[in-house]
Amino acid sequence: MSELIRLCIQRWNTMQIGLDTVEEFWNWDQVEQSRARARVTSREAFQDEFGYFIGVGAERVYSMPSGHQGLEWLLRARLDSRRHVMVPAFNCSVVQDAVTAAGLQSQLYDFSPQPGIFEWERVIEEMTPNVGVLIVTHYFGVPVDFRPVLDHCAARGIIVIEDCAHTLGGAVGGQQVGTLGDATIFSFNYDKPISLGWGGVAVMNNMSAFDATLASGYRVPETGEEMALLRQFASAMAERRRMIPYQNLLPTRLLHRLRVLKSHSFRTSRNISIGAVQAELGRWCLAQYPEVLQVRKRNAETLAAYVPLQTWPVDEAVEPAWVKQKVHIPDEHRRQSLSSGFQRKGIRAGNFNWPSLIDGQGREGCHQALDAATNWIDVPVHQNLTDSTMAQLIDGFKETV
Repeated sequence: MSELIRLCIQRWNTMQIGLDTVEEFWNWDQVEQSRARARVTSREAFQDEFGYFIGVGAERVYSMPSGHQGLEWLLRARLDSRRHVMVPAFNCSVVQDAVTAAGLQSQLYDFSPQPGIFEWERVIEEMTPNVGVLIVTHYFGVPVDFRPVLDHCAARGIIVIEDCAHTLGGAVGGQQVGTLGDATIFSFNYDKPISLGWGGVAVMNNMSAFDATLASGYRVPETGEEMALLRQFASAMAERRRMIPYQNLLPTRLLHRLRVLKSHSFRTSRNISIGAVQAELGRWCLAQYPEVLQVRKRNAETLAAYVPLQTWPVDEAVEPAWVKQKVHIPDEHRRQSLSSGFQRKGIRAGNFNWPSLIDGQGREGCHQALDAATNWIDVPVHQNLTDSTMAQLIDGFKETV
C-alpha cells in the first residue's frame, strides 16, 4: 500500500497543469515587479485607478479583505434599521454569511420566467415593510438590468447593493455596473474577473445612506507577510490545477481520505486586507484587463453560437464582461458524464457555482433558482484557452445532443 501511495504521489508531482474554470492573467514575474514598485501610496493609487475604471471617485472606494466582508461592512454601516435583506436565492453561500453576520435576515427572491432573468414587478410585490436592502447579483460577468426597481426602492428608502463579484467592466444601458445602485462590492478572489489572491472593495455611491466612518477592523499586511501569502496562493493554484484531470478518480479520493494528498485550498486571516504589492499588481491588471476581457467575450460568444444547448441569457440592454459561460444540461447522467469527461482532459467544467440554494425566507418557492443550481454547468472562457481547447469544449457538448 505504501509503495502504491509513493508511486501515485510521484506521478502527480510530474503532472501537467490543467485548465481551471477561471484563471488569473499574471505570473510570478508580475508579482516580483509589483513588489519593486510597492510604496506607501500604492493602496491609494489602486483605489483611485479602480474608481476611475468603474467611473466613481476614489473617496467612494474602500479596500476590504474580501467581497463578502465588504458586503457585511456595508450592511453594518447602513443608516436604515429595517432587518430584512432581499437576496437572489441562487447565490454564493458567503452572501448569506454576510447577511447573518450583520445581524440581518435574508428574504429570497427568484428568477422569472427562467434563470438569469427577473420580473421586477414580481420582486416589488414580494417586498414587505421590513425590507431595507435589495441585493442585485450580476452573474458570471453578465449584468442584470435592474433599472425597473430603482425608483420603487428610492421612494421607500430601500438600499440597493450590487454584487459585482463576478462582473467588472459590464454595463447596463451604457452605464457601468457598480455605479447604478447605492453601493457595490467587487471581489479579487482566485475565480473572479481580476484575481489578486484575496481581497475586494466596497463602493459607496450614495454616501448619505451609510456611515462611512464605521471601523472595519481590517489591517494591511507588511510586505514580507504579503509576499509569503502570495507564494502560498500561487502554489495552491498550481496544485489545484495539476489535480483537475484526477480529482474524481478513486485513487485521488482514497488518498485525500487518508490525508496523504495535501489540500490545495488557500485561506488568509479574516482581517487581512489588500497590501501594497497587491495594489501594484491590481494597477497592472486594470491596464491589461480591457484586452483580456475581449478574449473572454469572444470565447463566451463562440460557445453560445456553436454549442447546441441553452447558454446563460444576455439581455439586449446589457454589455457582458464574461468571467465564465453557463450551459443548461437538465439530464443528470449527461451532465455528470460531460463534466467528468472534460475534467479527465484537464478542463475544469461542471456544476460548481452554485449547486444549492442559500438559506432564507421563501427558499421553497424558488423553482427557477433551483433549476439554475441543479442543471447548469460552469464552462471556462478565460484568456488561457487555446483554439484546440475551445474545439474540445464545443465537440464535447455536441456529442451530448
